[in-house]
Amino acid sequence: MWEASPPPEEDWGDDANRAWPVKRVVDEYVDAFGVKKYEIKWDDWSRPDGTNTTWEEALIGNEELIAEWEARQAGKRSTLAKKSLSLPVAPMPDQLWQEDRTVELSRAYEEKLREARRRNIRKTYENWDKVKRIGPAARDTSGDDGDDHDEDEDMDDAVSERSQRPRRSLTSEDMSRDGRIRPGAGPRPPQTGRPDRTPSPPHASESDVAEELSCNSVPLSRLIRGKRPVTPPATSRVASRSLAVIARPTKVLPKRAARHSSELSSPSRSRRDQRKALQEEWRQAVVRAGAASVRIVNEVNSDKTPPIPDGFRYIERQYARAPDVPQSAEALNCLVMCECDDICTDAGACQCQDPSDIINDFEEREFAYDHERHFRFNVPPGVDVIECNKTCTCPRLCPNRVAQLPRDVPLEIFRTADRGWGVRATITVHKGKVIGIYTGELIRRDEADLRVDHRSYIFDLDMHEGPESEIDESQRFSVDSYAVGNWSRFLNHSCEPNLQVYPVVWDTIPEANQPYLAFVATQTIHARTELTIDYDPNATLRRKKGKSRAAARIPPGATACKCGANVCRGWVRV
Repeated sequence: MWEASPPPEEDWGDDANRAWPVKRVVDEYVDAFGVKKYEIKWDDWSRPDGTNTTWEEALIGNEELIAEWEARQAGKRSTLAKKSLSLPVAPMPDQLWQEDRTVELSRAYEEKLREARRRNIRKTYENWDKVKRIGPAARDTSGDDGDDHDEDEDMDDAVSERSQRPRRSLTSEDMSRDGRIRPGAGPRPPQTGRPDRTPSPPHASESDVAEELSCNSVPLSRLIRGKRPVTPPATSRVASRSLAVIARPTKVLPKRAARHSSELSSPSRSRRDQRKALQEEWRQAVVRAGAASVRIVNEVNSDKTPPIPDGFRYIERQYARAPDVPQSAEALNCLVMCECDDICTDAGACQCQDPSDIINDFEEREFAYDHERHFRFNVPPGVDVIECNKTCTCPRLCPNRVAQLPRDVPLEIFRTADRGWGVRATITVHKGKVIGIYTGELIRRDEADLRVDHRSYIFDLDMHEGPESEIDESQRFSVDSYAVGNWSRFLNHSCEPNLQVYPVVWDTIPEANQPYLAFVATQTIHARTELTIDYDPNATLRRKKGKSRAAARIPPGATACKCGANVCRGWVRV
């Protein structure tokens, strides 16, 4: 059974004996043993980093705060049960397995069961409690033709290894790296003495998670006695297996005759070994980041790996900063913190959205994402999306935390017929789904201008720059994914792309000019359809406005376009 590691000791200083007043309860969590804990916001106390919440099992002397919280949450669950009797049985996006009880509580499982009995439809709900704890939900695998042999072996090894060793407990270092508040021993509530040293709420480390699975909902009418709900087939062997792995009897195989040395050193075997080594290196990097799988596939020719420089480093979720581009401490100190009691639902009331320039027709501030974490396409040009940051009190599953979370769409780097290597998803991706971010080395613009050989891999962070821009040259940055990067460096161009790029920040402020670049689907993209972006979106805008009609005339510095789109302009800058 998973159990959280003890929280770090607080530095009380001269206030070790002071009683701290409680402000309110802001969240709740049920651990794997069924013990409920509450996230408490304290008044007139905070840590040096500005956080001021801890997790407690009780508040002696302030029981009315717990009672008010429980009554309010019970009302919400009752309303949810009356609104719909559908039981989601799959994990929420980015849900960790030890959060099952908390998620079931928030989904009002018990209330929906009582409501169903009140409506006299008990048979539909029989054995519901045996269904709701099935393994991770399978992804949509429309068009999935299965994994190759090497990937199956890798995944089998991963399942076997995880089943035979204990999961690593969370440490204080993990919490700070994840951007979560360090719950545990906090200030003293009135009349209670020092708060209990309660365990941190469990969030598995990045190395414990291979894929974040999407959330599917199954109506209760489909939960038939003695049967499990029908879910789509799994995209990988890990997703379709239960948590327990049964060891098979082993049989000693006869020894094989030694191969001739020339056979061992054949070019085909060398290429095969090279691909396997690269695939394993990337798999480990993806697992450490807690992201979905990335596989290398070639069904066109004999090339086993895409062209990458020697020493290429796969990095999934952040920039590798050049020595002269350190993280700005000033920018970190300027992060605006929201104090939402639950998930953020009103951008006008969410303090971290105060700097945001995303507004509707009524001049009201609004989020860039809907409640299902889909992009709304309401971001004006030159405006950064501001997600909740590590100082915000909202939970990890807040709808305004999207691009910052591990990628949950499994991808393939595949060999195209006529355009080199490209990227495709192994599941259907719906419009508004954020797939991931562009990574690489964050460098200054003047350095990027010198890297002429890398220009096909360099993204300029120029969304705030214009003819009248007053941004100093030292504050202009670019991202180079030639020697450091992730799957996004293989995205091909299309004059009619199915992905859009938008800037987003969560660990800095827009004024620092160092946003991440996120990729979002502009339409429903069926499984194993190539993902593409427009390398020169300004050219497309000029063409739509009638300022550039000559598709056949290739401008200086451009090359002939092979995207094959109906609206192909005939060239592309690379």
